Amino acid sequence: MSTTENAVSDIATITINHKTAPEISDGTLSPAVLQEWEDQCRAFFAKRKIPEADEVREIVTSNCFKKDRIKHWIKINRAKLLEADYTFDMLLASLRKLFLVADWDQDILREVVNAKMRPDETFQDYSSRVLRGNNLLTGTTACLDEDTLRTTMTLNVSNALSDAMKFLSDIERAHMKAIKEFEEWLNYIERIDNGQRNNRRRHLEETEELISKRQRTSLYAPPAPIAAAAPVSGSNAVPTGWNSAQYTNPPPAQNVVPQKRAPTLTQEEKAVLDRHGGCFKCRLFFVYHNSNDCMNGFPDGNNYQVRTDAMALAQVPSPPVALVNVPAAQPNANATASSSTSRIEDVTTPPRFGVNAVLPSSTSFVLGNGSPSTDSDSDDE
Repeated sequence: MSTTENAVSDIATITINHKTAPEISDGTLSPAVLQEWEDQCRAFFAKRKIPEADEVREIVTSNCFKKDRIKHWIKINRAKLLEADYTFDMLLASLRKLFLVADWDQDILREVVNAKMRPDETFQDYSSRVLRGNNLLTGTTACLDEDTLRTTMTLNVSNALSDAMKFLSDIERAHMKAIKEFEEWLNYIERIDNGQRNNRRRHLEETEELISKRQRTSLYAPPAPIAAAAPVSGSNAVPTGWNSAQYTNPPPAQNVVPQKRAPTLTQEEKAVLDRHGGCFKCRLFFVYHNSNDCMNGFPDGNNYQVRTDAMALAQVPSPPVALVNVPAAQPNANATASSSTSRIEDVTTPPRFGVNAVLPSSTSFVLGNGSPSTDSDSDDE
């Protein structure tokens, strides 16, 4: 068993007997036990209608104390205790002075004065704790009066309650100061504490509801768009040899420097980008898309370089080579025959532009009424 448990188990207890005065067992006499015994004795005196002059005699003759030291003191001072002018209050004062721990009243007074209201504690619980300690000082010079208790509690309330008291209106503050009854003042402060606690609780519930609503909304939010890869077919297909880094963002590097905002485009840079198929957003050359369709994002301002014609010419992609088959034309009356040949053409325009088609010359055209023209017809005319 620990020292604390031994100390608790060694505290004296009270036994109530309706025929005789309450008894105190053999143990350590504490201020709380002595006060409880006092209350039980006064209730016993009132119930049995014992005169005030006979109260001490009832205690002495009932053998109320089981502790040897107290029994010995009563035996030695029996004659004095049975005197008519020796009151019950005098007996209590002697018991507190002789059988309680030295300076017990100063220790309790220090606890009462320095008692702070905890943030999670109501003013009702805090005031009860302070009054419980001050009640133990009843009958001593250390007991605080009601005005001192009011000042002490006002200084030691929680920060939330102190702020609520500061923001009272002038009328409410004047009413609080005009209250004379101590119990009425306690009730008024308790109402202020309950009001500020309800406001804090309501604000907390609204905040939690807002957070919960945002979390529910995020569950149904559309996924983030994925950067489009470079097209591989169609008029916007990326030719072989083009810099694919212009179409896709590089993977993020670890421990990279935070991206810095790029400087605003100048009119000269806009003209350079416009001449070389650039984008005003990603500021890359030969991408042939506008800012609204750009999936590359803005450039990093940490290593940004002003766009110039020299930079664009250095990034000119190698032109692709296209093989165009030209079918051989069939001989007819209006065209000469030619054999089927193949030729190589340089495509100097970006791949998004198509190649002009060449119509074969093998088609026979019909004039007039749909019959072929002959020399005999021209002779008849």
